[in-house]
Amino acid sequence: MSLAKVKEEYRGKVIAFGRTKPGVPLGAREDIDALAIIALESNDRSLLRLFEQPMPALADLKTAKTETKIAAIQAKAEEPAVPKTRGPRPNKPVSIKEQQTTKGEAGMTGDL
Repeated sequence: MSLAKVKEEYRGKVIAFGRTKPGVPLGAREDIDALAIIALESNDRSLLRLFEQPMPALADLKTAKTETKIAAIQAKAEEPAVPKTRGPRPNKPVSIKEQQTTKGEAGMTGDL
């Protein structure tokens, strides 16, 4: 859950930032705190007006962001390891190399 809250009238607004696919409205994004950090650090009025006031402190936003990343890393570390198997991939063509013969093998007489 984000600490920063987007004003109701801007929840449908699309702003590209971070690593989310383009075209996602602010009301559907889970990384609003990242935009709030950008707004506070840059003091950009066009970004600051998107958020309900008073905004959380910059230090609180950064702490929450760090805690979220740590939780994601811990969750990934707790996932069971899936053994990697070797073998042909489905729907991938397999190349067959022709066997080449050399001098002295069957069919070679040595007459040149």
